[in-house]
Amino acid sequence: MNGEYRHKLFWLLEGAIFLDAGNVWLLKNDPQRPGAQLKYGNFFSAMAVGTGAGVRVVSDFFIIRFDLGIKVKNPYKVNGTYLAQGRFSNLSNLNLAIGYSF
Repeated sequence: MNGEYRHKLFWLLEGAIFLDAGNVWLLKNDPQRPGAQLKYGNFFSAMAVGTGAGVRVVSDFFIIRFDLGIKVKNPYKVNGTYLAQGRFSNLSNLNLAIGYSF
């Protein structure tokens, strides 16, 4: 799932804030990936959540995105909680992309 709010800044630049959630589940149990099997009742707790902000260069010919994504929730428990913990540099990711993600 993805939600994104875009707004015009000036000239060819747009700003954006976004929220992403999802996971890749397995239909069969795999001992190498504990907790990855889709089961009734674990759908929301097994979702990862991230948020972020970015700038878009939007022209008639191309779109270039510069985004900073930040992990908010793990799809598994770490130290008894699903909330992402750690240094900002380990929880964040810079992205450069061409075109929209959807």
